[in-house]
Amino acid sequence: MDTAFVFNNAGNFETFSKERFYLLVIGLNITPPHIALIFNDTYYSSTINGLEQKKIGKDFLLRLSKKRSIALIELQKCASQLKPELFFEVYGPLSVGSSCLAPINDFIKEYYKISWDKPYLHGLLNALYENHLVVGVQIGGITLENALIPAYGQDTIDRHIHQLNASLNPKGA
Repeated sequence: MDTAFVFNNAGNFETFSKERFYLLVIGLNITPPHIALIFNDTYYSSTINGLEQKKIGKDFLLRLSKKRSIALIELQKCASQLKPELFFEVYGPLSVGSSCLAPINDFIKEYYKISWDKPYLHGLLNALYENHLVVGVQIGGITLENALIPAYGQDTIDRHIHQLNASLNPKGA
């Protein structure tokens, strides 16, 4: 995976619906970006402190897009009783060798009954587009022309997790 993922047909961030299903990419043009899931207006994120889960709205996303670049990717919703928090709780806090994407990958594979071979966010996004599951993409905090996700690997993720742990625990680093 040597190329960046470019969002085609994206628009500027304008709307958010509490009843929709979204992937939220935080930190476009940064490797690795952070990925969260928004399901029924609840934000799910795997962090070095474990699952971050909270109710959000458009104001949260507007504030976030003033600090960081974001891609809000709306996905098709289906009739499923799956609970995202169960997938996040399996992984616990992020550590070297893991990623914030792992529980999201597992949830989406089970939710849509799809699979993919390419790794990382690029692989997930390609699978979602190939299966016609992306409803639309809204970009905030960056121009549409600059909205992309550079290629990255596990070494980049591990370095970032190590840096986050060191910043929270400087004596143990």
